[in-house]
Order: sequence, then structure tokens, then C-alpha cells
Amino acid sequence: MDNRDFLKNIGRQVQRGVRQVTSSKSFHEIKHTIDGTIREVMNNQNHNWASDWAPTTQTEQTSSSATAKPAALQSKVFSKENVISILLLTFGFMGLGIFGLCLLIILATIPFLLAATVPGSIALISIFTLLTAASGIMVAKGFSVRGYYKRFKAYISYIGDSKFCPITDLASVTQKKVSYTVKDLLKMIRKGLLPTAHLDAEQTCLILDHETYREYLHTKNLMSRRKEEAQQLNSTDPLQSAIAEGRQYIRQIRAANDAIPGEEISQKIDELEIVTAKIFEYISKRPEKLPQIRRFMSYYLPTTLKLLQAYQEFDAQPIQGENIKSAKTEISDTLDTITVAFKNLLDSLFEHEAMDISTDISALETMLAQEGLTEDGMKTSIDEK
Repeated sequence: MDNRDFLKNIGRQVQRGVRQVTSSKSFHEIKHTIDGTIREVMNNQNHNWASDWAPTTQTEQTSSSATAKPAALQSKVFSKENVISILLLTFGFMGLGIFGLCLLIILATIPFLLAATVPGSIALISIFTLLTAASGIMVAKGFSVRGYYKRFKAYISYIGDSKFCPITDLASVTQKKVSYTVKDLLKMIRKGLLPTAHLDAEQTCLILDHETYREYLHTKNLMSRRKEEAQQLNSTDPLQSAIAEGRQYIRQIRAANDAIPGEEISQKIDELEIVTAKIFEYISKRPEKLPQIRRFMSYYLPTTLKLLQAYQEFDAQPIQGENIKSAKTEISDTLDTITVAFKNLLDSLFEHEAMDISTDISALETMLAQEGLTEDGMKTSIDEK
């Protein structure tokens, strides 16, 4: 037997061995081994989960539910991911070794095989190429899951007991780009690994609980309203700016009134609010009168609001001595003076209208008298006759 016949004989033996692996019970044995390994690892892991995370008392359970970290809440879920990554890497590398070696052997023996066996060898090459590629995908997926798991642990370790954390800090911990970290965290939130977490609207901060997120939304809405009011105040139209500023003062006066429980003081503040609203209502209809309320807006209203807020603070004190009572009485009396002054200001805005009406009435009476249409005019006409 020459070398060529010897190599052909080896090739035929390799082919028979490969066929036995693919057609006999070997694959079933491999599957059985894999399933057994998975069950063993998962059973051990479940035992660790039960001992590590099961609360011992109802008190501990209640306490942990209020202050538990996302890591503790989701450790069981992500431990499964860790197990899966280990299994993917283990069997992926095993597949690369076994199927890749078989593929190399087949490729090496093809030149020495008989022509009749070449089609079968090509089919085996296709099969083992697919199996090797699948093993490579398992390895890649295993590394991906493992990296995902490591990043999650790094996030949780850095966050600790904090209720929020800047995304830039988390990105620096894992040495990833901010955009990558944002996508990473969104994926963890979607998968339920961070069940109570949220990202802010700008995606610059991770908020770890619902209560803090609600406070963030409330603050954001307040800031948005204040920004709109500031834009209105800075408007190029002085009338609209004045009207917006006036409405802001009226809202603040009403808020102070709502916070002060006293009936007598509340009636005074109600009257003050009504007069103030009428002033701005009049100005909105007669913009040319705006210069007449400049001092009213720049000094009188801010000072009045300051007094109301001081009264609100004094009234909220649980123990009220003589100084607090005296200050509250003085503010209450001053509100009467302020209300009268505001009424006088409103009345003064009608001064020119009143003068115009008086002039019109005088002219009308004169014309009627000249025509003899009034009692005095009729007497004058009879005397002349």
C-alpha cells in the first residue's frame, strides 16, 4: 500500500467517523449533557438566590422594599444572564474546537479522496461550516451578555444608594460613549432590570425611583411655566409684558390668600386682588394709560406681595408671641390703606374720561339752552320778548 492509498484510507475512516457523529446517538448524548449541565448550574444558582435574597421577616421585607437597590431587586434576573453567558461561552468554544477540527480534517483530506466521495465530503463541509459558525455566534453572544452583565454591575456599584446619577458619570465608569450608555440603560429599563428607573427628558440623568421622577417632572413643569412667563415679561411689546407681570402678581396674591386661613384677612386680600385685576383689565383696554401705573407695578405691588408673604410666614408659626401678633395686626391694617390707595389709582385712571364727559355735558346743556329747549332757556326767551 503506497502513501496515496494510505491517505485515502484515512480519509474514508474520517468520513465514517463524522457520519457516525452526525447520524448516531452522539448528538443526543451531547444534547443530554448540555441539558444536564444547564439544569445543574441553574439549580445551584436558584439555591444561591433563595439564600441570598429571600427576606427572613416581614419587617425586613418591608424595609428592603422601600430602600432596596436595583441591584438587589434584579440580581436574580441578571444572575441568570450571567449563567447564560457562561454556558454560551463554554459550549461555543467547545463547538469551535470540535466542529472546527472536524472541518479542518475534512478539508485536509479532500485531495486524497476518491471522486465518488467528494459530494458527500462537500455536504459534510457545509454542515460543519454551519456548526462552526453557530458556535462562533454563541461565543460572540456569550461575550456580549457577559459584557452587558459587567456593565450592569458597574452601574449599580457606582450608583449605590443614590436616587439619581448623571449619565456622564456612568459612561466614565464603563469607559463608553455617553450615547452608548444611554442606549444601554434604556435597554435595561425595557428588560425590567431597572424597573423603577427613568431617564430625564434630556437623557442626561438616570433617576432610580418613581417618587424622585415625579418630583423631577413637577419641577420641570414649574421651570417651563416660569420660562414662558419670563419670555412674556421680556417681550418687545411693553403692554403685553405689563399684563403678564400683572397676572403673575395676581396669582401670587391669590396663592398667599389660599395659604392664610383667617377669614377677616382673606376678605381683605380678596378685595385687594379684585382691585388689582381691574387695574390691569383697564390698562389692557387703554394702553396709553400704562405710564400711569409704572410706580404701581415697580414698587406698590412688589411691596404689597412682600407684606402678604410675611403675614403668611408669621401666621404659620405654631407659637405666636407679642412681636408676631403685633406684626400681623400692622400688616392687616396696612392692607386697608393699600386697598384704598389702589382704588384711588383705579379711579384716577378714569380722570380724563370723567373730564371729557363733563365737557360734553356742559356743551350739550349750553346748546339746549340756546335753543330754548331747557327750562332756563325758555325763561330767557320769554324775558327777551
